[in-house]
Amino acid sequence: MARGRGGYTFVELLVVIAILAVLFAMGLNTYRKARWRAQVRDGLMTLSATLREARSTAQRFNVSARVRFTGPRTFSLEVKDRLGHTYRSYRRELPAYLELDYTKNGVTWRSPPALGVVSYSAPFGETNASSTLFRVRHSRDRRIAACLRIVGVTGKVVLARACP
Repeated sequence: MARGRGGYTFVELLVVIAILAVLFAMGLNTYRKARWRAQVRDGLMTLSATLREARSTAQRFNVSARVRFTGPRTFSLEVKDRLGHTYRSYRRELPAYLELDYTKNGVTWRSPPALGVVSYSAPFGETNASSTLFRVRHSRDRRIAACLRIVGVTGKVVLARACP
């Protein structure tokens, strides 16, 4: 027998709302993790750009350049001419929700101020920090991380495939 009026029952509406709420919650979690991964990548690119600028400046202008790590997330680029005068210097800081650490031996992770300075010397951009691995992690989910490595004496900066 057919009813006189068509429409949805209250229980059917509640079931649809519950399904939509579950789908929304799953999508929100996926969106949040994607945003955190993007923030980690941005932080890693900031560090990478600073190290690459120091290396290219040392090579291009035949001067010494160094990246000084002054805090757990703070670093600065300092470029000095042949007489020792600083002619370019700026400070960068990663956001508070990112963590930065490094390792040289692959076992012990340390805070960057323990490393002190990554210096590039003229004319070839040679560095004192060969085979150093930097890791940027998100403080809310430490499994979300990205790494970069300073390779060889020439100090080339490359993104690492695996990040321990």
